[in-house]
Amino acid sequence: MDGAALADALESGQEMDLAGAVIPASVVAAAICAPRPEGAAVLRLRRANITGVLRLTGAKVEVPVELLGCVFAQVPDLRMAELAGLALTGSRVPGLRAGNLRVAADLLLDDGFVAHGPVNLTDAQVGGSLRLSGGRLRGDGGRALVADRIVVEGTCYARRCTPTARCGCPARASRATSTSAAPT
Repeated sequence: MDGAALADALESGQEMDLAGAVIPASVVAAAICAPRPEGAAVLRLRRANITGVLRLTGAKVEVPVELLGCVFAQVPDLRMAELAGLALTGSRVPGLRAGNLRVAADLLLDDGFVAHGPVNLTDAQVGGSLRLSGGRLRGDGGRALVADRIVVEGTCYARRCTPTARCGCPARASRATSTSAAPT
């Protein structure tokens, strides 16, 4: 899969299912950060094996991004990015660097999402809901979730979330928070 084909498919709103094919993180980042026409659809990539660091540091993305069931070889870097919405549903990451991340709508780290290292959401702002339900936060060698000073305007769901290390989430949510997760 080359960058032009990926960008064309994503720009048209077409879901790209790579069925486990390997794609460099730089190609994915370029497609995500490419200018979009007004009214562009969601960017949806499914089952990609992403090599290298997905670096969206400081990026501004005006359409929702869905990276579904993807496997990341290295920790994605989303620090200071501004996204319309972000779903990493069912994806596997070695960790997540997302301090000061701004998501206008929902942030989905759910339904099969697995993080082997820490998920860092320090000072993140989520305009919708934060969904961790059905996710596994392993935090190998440290904390599973670092979310100091996170602000969630919607609801924080963490049912069936399985952390295997300590979680630090002194979040401010403007609606009810639903959790049933406890470190195992």
